[in-house]
Amino acid sequence: MIDTIIINIPRSKTRMLSGERWDLIAKKDFYSKFARNPTKRQKESGRYYPRLTGVQRAGSESIVKIEFSIPKLLYLNNLDELEEKDFKEVIHTLHERLKDMNVLIFEKDLVIADVSAVHYSKNIVLTSGYTAKHIISELQKINLNKLNDLTKTKFMNSGESLQGYSISNSFVFYDKISDLQKDEKRAIDREQNPYQRSLFSSLKDEEILRFEVRLSQKRKLNTLFKQYGFKTNPTFQEAFSLEKASRVMTEYWNEKIDKNKYVLFTYSENSESLLKKISIARPKSRPQTLLSLLGLVSFVKDNKGGLRELRTILTSRITDRAWYSIVKNLKSISKDLESLSELDWYQEVSKQIKNYKPYKTKKLLEA
Repeated sequence: MIDTIIINIPRSKTRMLSGERWDLIAKKDFYSKFARNPTKRQKESGRYYPRLTGVQRAGSESIVKIEFSIPKLLYLNNLDELEEKDFKEVIHTLHERLKDMNVLIFEKDLVIADVSAVHYSKNIVLTSGYTAKHIISELQKINLNKLNDLTKTKFMNSGESLQGYSISNSFVFYDKISDLQKDEKRAIDREQNPYQRSLFSSLKDEEILRFEVRLSQKRKLNTLFKQYGFKTNPTFQEAFSLEKASRVMTEYWNEKIDKNKYVLFTYSENSESLLKKISIARPKSRPQTLLSLLGLVSFVKDNKGGLRELRTILTSRITDRAWYSIVKNLKSISKDLESLSELDWYQEVSKQIKNYKPYKTKKLLEA
């Protein structure tokens, strides 16, 4: 539903207890910026802590910006997804973590805190045989640079992520399971803790496509909320909403992807696309087997003589038993390919974005 959020608290609503100092990170004539990040001890504690930024501007009240991943605050990972009923626990946990950082803010003030940025997200579990990497390779066929509110597109990590970006907003698709293995410099999620990485062993056989919509500027957030009929200048509690998360993500999917899906289904049965389909139809087959099936299907499809010509060529090299085995394999893979609709993956992804159900890892369900 929601991952990262930045909330703003007036300095008058905070009380700084004794402890670690704030580091000056920027200073101009009428502007100063301070940072307060988790200490080494806090990072090694096994708990997740927010990042704090203090902003002082001449002529206006100072504020404290609190940035954090909400699911990591509760679950130490962002595979497990939140529900609206979790909000009270989120507020209490955030209050306690801030107190550990010697910053005291009442829970009631956290509830009504102003939101300056929010990342809505969904982990999409793929069950139709398609891989996250395959879907991303298909989505990158859309010319995202033509979309008027994006300034650049990134297709990264050997096809494991796709991002449309601008300063005010962005969206990203990436292979969540593959991302768990990457180091900080290459990962899309650059705040991976030991617990989140430990999930890989139990999830390595799953295919999970991660979709995020990142509203990184308040002006863009307000523009979209007004457009969708929501109250502008939302509080933390108002932004923590299944309805808003689902609407924002559905609108981005419809506007960026669905309007351009004709590009995805302009079918071209070349060797590359055929091999991809065979790989999906036979996910456990070895590479040699996949290539053999590709050669068999391609020969029969591309030659007028079909099976008859193939048998003529192989007559002196093959027994009747081996030939019938080839025919059996051809019938089997042909049947599998016929049942593999080009729309299967698209419909599955679209349905999960529009009909939000929180994903929970087995570790959380068994806890």
